[in-house]
Amino acid sequence: NPDNNSKKILDEAAIVGNLMTKNIAYDSPIKAPWIYYPGKNWELGIMTDNPSFEDERNATQILPRTSYVYEAITTADNMVKKIIGSGSKYLGNFRDANDNYLVGSNTYKLHVPPNVPAEQFWSLDAYDTETRSLIKSDARSSITGVNLANVTQNSDGSYDIYMGPEPLAGQEGNWIKTNPDEGFFVIFRFYGPTEAYYDKSWQLPNIELVKGDVRIH
Repeated sequence: NPDNNSKKILDEAAIVGNLMTKNIAYDSPIKAPWIYYPGKNWELGIMTDNPSFEDERNATQILPRTSYVYEAITTADNMVKKIIGSGSKYLGNFRDANDNYLVGSNTYKLHVPPNVPAEQFWSLDAYDTETRSLIKSDARSSITGVNLANVTQNSDGSYDIYMGPEPLAGQEGNWIKTNPDEGFFVIFRFYGPTEAYYDKSWQLPNIELVKGDVRIH
């Protein structure tokens, strides 16, 4: 039965707590050790080697856990351990090649090199930064490597995937729709990752801005 002053404190705490968690998830210095490819913006989706988020002293890894559970829910051994050809791995990205946050008003391109190191399949999914769910729109918010019938493949086996509010002419099949003025982030998923994922002989490039506002949002 909190009094009015307690209610005010609790209401403000909920707002500040959400903002703190959002900052940890999207712009925290703890991410630096978990950047997967040197000099690029792709980072491990789960910033731990232990799916329970505990270190060798059994102490809780509070910031990595906070970052992850703000965006997702479950964890499993196969999501963090090195198991060739089995399990899954996730790389997240919040910024373009110029280090600006991804914004739905802009158009971006991700070049997916040939021979993605995923024995089962791969996917690229775009998420709303507020809901942390797939972008809600009247078009698709993901492209998956098991359903590429309408996706144009380059002659060398690579793919160019575009993200933006409207498709570029001739690239409708390679397009993920984003919502103007809304922030988003992407996760590239590897199901059954192979050795080329682990030794990084295969790497995703940064996401390139094709057209739009270059300011940091």
